[in-house]
Amino acid sequence: MLQFIRDRAQSWIAIIIVGMLILALGAFAWDSYFRADPVVPAAFVNGEKISAAEFQRSYQSQRARLQEQLGGIDISQFIPDEQKYKQDVLEQLIKEKLIEQSAIEAGYQISDLALGQKIRQFRDFQTDGQFDSEKYEQLLRQYFGSIGAFEDKIRRDSIVQQYRQAVMMTAWLTPQEENYLISKQEQQRDVGFVDIPLSSFSDTIEVSDAEAKEYYEQHTSRYMTPEKVSIEYIELAVPDLMQDVEVDEAALRDLYESRKMDFVVPEERRLRHILVEAGTEEAEADALARAEALLASIKGGKSFEAVAKESSDDFGSATQGGDLGYMGRDAMMDEAFADAAFALSIGDISEPVKSSYGYHIIKLVDIKANQTKAFEEVRAQLEDDYRKQQAEELFYDKGEELANMAFENPDSLEPAAEETGLIIKSTSLFTRDAGPGIATDEKVRDIAFSDDVLIAGNNSEPLELGKERLVVLRVKEHVEVGQRPFDSVKAAVIETVRNEKAQQLANMAGDELMAQVASGGDIEAIAKEKGWEWKALGAIKRSAGVNDRDVVSYAFKMPHPAADQVEYSGFSRQLGGYAVVALYSVKDGDAESVDETQKQSLVQSRLRALRIADIIAAMDYLRDSASVTVFPENL
Repeated sequence: MLQFIRDRAQSWIAIIIVGMLILALGAFAWDSYFRADPVVPAAFVNGEKISAAEFQRSYQSQRARLQEQLGGIDISQFIPDEQKYKQDVLEQLIKEKLIEQSAIEAGYQISDLALGQKIRQFRDFQTDGQFDSEKYEQLLRQYFGSIGAFEDKIRRDSIVQQYRQAVMMTAWLTPQEENYLISKQEQQRDVGFVDIPLSSFSDTIEVSDAEAKEYYEQHTSRYMTPEKVSIEYIELAVPDLMQDVEVDEAALRDLYESRKMDFVVPEERRLRHILVEAGTEEAEADALARAEALLASIKGGKSFEAVAKESSDDFGSATQGGDLGYMGRDAMMDEAFADAAFALSIGDISEPVKSSYGYHIIKLVDIKANQTKAFEEVRAQLEDDYRKQQAEELFYDKGEELANMAFENPDSLEPAAEETGLIIKSTSLFTRDAGPGIATDEKVRDIAFSDDVLIAGNNSEPLELGKERLVVLRVKEHVEVGQRPFDSVKAAVIETVRNEKAQQLANMAGDELMAQVASGGDIEAIAKEKGWEWKALGAIKRSAGVNDRDVVSYAFKMPHPAADQVEYSGFSRQLGGYAVVALYSVKDGDAESVDETQKQSLVQSRLRALRIADIIAAMDYLRDSASVTVFPENL
């Protein structure tokens, strides 16, 4: 139950908690085992597993992105069906897995050298613009688990990206299609419309209390107050504890001496290279002969940089004269390449070195010998590590105190606050779906609305929000789900009924107007007589920057009018009211009159849409022909 109950926990309350754990585990051993198992499947795709843990990471990531985009708005209204949303997330993972499988089957790959160059370009792995192998290893072990796993992920992502690009780049437009696209995009339509606003009718509509009450009773679900709670809580966090740690200079010196090997910067070599690719075994002899010829030209006096620019198949470094920058041995993705590079002296040029992707000619430009960083250089890091180490020890001690006191005094957080020296914080009211501050975390809301906390009124168990944050909470205020009294929503109900009646009258008036113009009536004259506004938009394009965007959009969906005729049609407007649209003429755009920049912008926009459609179609095809088993109970 608690991460911090360790061997050193000797209090009687810890013993009780452990005893309760044993009983709970005895009752639910198998269920807990399978639910916690990170390799429980969410789906099998052609025999390859997508784990439930992988699904959960993707699901939570997408929810977090949506929450961030909405700026704290309750996302539940945008996800009316949570189960369907989960299924959509899983379906996307399935299609991505199918693309990965297809890319590998089709033989897509990335060379170790190209992979290394790609990784070295990540800014997170650089110091002063140069790849930092120590930083690379430290970050990966801290956040990704292992270097191998990370490199495998980047390799797979690169292969998938190649496949996607290959599919998407098959989309193209003929000159005739480009001209047709431009003619339709630049099309002009002569449009006018009559705006029939709700106000033409709503001002005269009377809604009785009886009508409003009847509507209210028929739509009670619209006028409910959701269940809400507010909480008070004690929060224990390592970053907060770090601020209170006093730094002992002598301890920092001792820490430096004990970790001196951590601050050794391995030898790095600045290299240039020329790559001659050999894609197949049959091409190796030709590649070697070409590499030897290039080496001969360098030995004959031609500069290494010039040969690299002209002839290297590594396009990433060729433009820089083959420069790879400073590299440690562990940053070199090919062992033969690394052995050759570290056998050179400054200024030396190697013989052709064979790797799995061709032959390299390597030049050693400079050497940075390994060296140990001075105490002053790493003091800030040592201080941060020292503070964190001390804070983590304090975190476990205070965490145990917090757990014990919250358990021993289930009806109050005061004793726990006094014992730990932490303050009690609180939130405003929030629902099961969204909340402010700490209640933005779904786990906090789940605990707050749990039976033990909400109904029994107990303090919660310590809730871990990440590895360095712990919270104990209790309900401060509870507001039940309830029907909002009619009197409190009466004005809103009357306004709704009035608007619905007005919309019905506006729709009828619009139908009547179209019937009149169909019989030969003049639309402008009729509109003037009725007191409605006639708007002549004139010849407009699809991109017309007018206020009535819904009218423009509707007008470009209408059929072409017959010669010397006017096409009339009407629709209920987005914000209420009705519009009767008159379409007088349609004129296609002239491709020759569009400047090249605008033309290319239109073409590229269309190509993007086609490429997206192509990759979606490819994924759908792979999905239809795949063997997929889904485990909805594990989502």
